[in-house]
Amino acid sequence: MKIPEPLFKFINPIVALLLRSPLHFLMSGSLLLITFVGKRTGRSYTTPVRYVRDGATVRCFTSRHTRWWRNLGGGAEVTLTIRGAEGRYHTNIILDDPPRIEELLKAYLAQYPQDAAYHEVKLSRDKTPNAADLTRAAAVAVVVEARAV
Repeated sequence: MKIPEPLFKFINPIVALLLRSPLHFLMSGSLLLITFVGKRTGRSYTTPVRYVRDGATVRCFTSRHTRWWRNLGGGAEVTLTIRGAEGRYHTNIILDDPPRIEELLKAYLAQYPQDAAYHEVKLSRDKTPNAADLTRAAAVAVVVEARAV
């Protein structure tokens, strides 16, 4: 089920509060908080996002249509709150490599098939992504990778 985008204005603050609380374990296995500084405003922003780990790399997925990731180019330093612990990370944006994005997105959706709707990818009964949908999704997806400082 895909939550309508306008509802995230109300949901995200509640999720952020929970992820900062002693009850973070209820959601922190799959959600983290990313805190970054806006390039134009200089203000600090925090948003919850789903993540996967790949060794020392923490990876999140979003769409080119969102704006928050645009602040993370050039190895921006961010704070990630993962499983109740804060750490400093450098980011890397993967934007113009559709074959790599498709590979990473396929692995991500294998772990979180419920997120397929957000990427407009249909899944078969065995949760395999539709190949054409996956290719289309990779063309508009953005991968945010983070590694500890």
